Amino acid sequence: MKKYLLLIALSFAMVETVQAQEVVSSSTLNKGRSSGTLSNFQFSPVVGLQSTSYAGIKGLNGAEFADRQYFTGGISAVYGKGYWQFETGLIHSTIGTSISLDYLVNGLNVVATQESSSSYLNVPLMARWTFFGNQRTRLFLRMGVIGGYLVDGSIRARGKSTVDGADYDFRSDYKEAFHETNVMLGVGLGGSFRITPRFSLGMSIDYQEGLTKLTTSRLYDGVDVKSRSVGGNLFFGYRI
Repeated sequence: MKKYLLLIALSFAMVETVQAQEVVSSSTLNKGRSSGTLSNFQFSPVVGLQSTSYAGIKGLNGAEFADRQYFTGGISAVYGKGYWQFETGLIHSTIGTSISLDYLVNGLNVVATQESSSSYLNVPLMARWTFFGNQRTRLFLRMGVIGGYLVDGSIRARGKSTVDGADYDFRSDYKEAFHETNVMLGVGLGGSFRITPRFSLGMSIDYQEGLTKLTTSRLYDGVDVKSRSVGGNLFFGYRI
């Protein structure tokens, strides 16, 4: 019986010691941050999946442009601590859509699905506001603009002839169909969980709406087409 009582007493002592160490660690962390041990900069590899389409245009007989999904990836940099932070980085993303159209190929009528896509290197300029935070967890809203530089563009048409039933598949690199830059308004909701004083894991859901014209007069007869996307991201933060 005495052994059990001794084990219980030791267990309580260990719990009290661990809790005391956590309090000391938290105090040390706060002191370290205030004294400059940890800087105000955090860098994060980012990966995500976006569902994208075009806004401002409809197909024949009011047909809608369908969403297409693409992976995104890059690195983000966040400066600041407390409630307000500034976020930038370098992110690769792709914007695209698809729509059913009628083509005339070699005198034959073809019902095809046309897919268009353009890839960009993006630099976000975002303000981030933390509306909930404690020693481990942060929830934040962010808003700003994203500037993208065109890397690649392509058009693809796949379909079947309505006359002889033959399948058709055309693909062409068509960078000239897209403007070299694309500016978007972005808003997002996210959160992060601190694993150690330096490392954190987080995720976000973001919506982006194009502010500038996406395509040139070489595509869709020069209609004022803009981008639109919604997606989720995962990031692994490291505070230097």
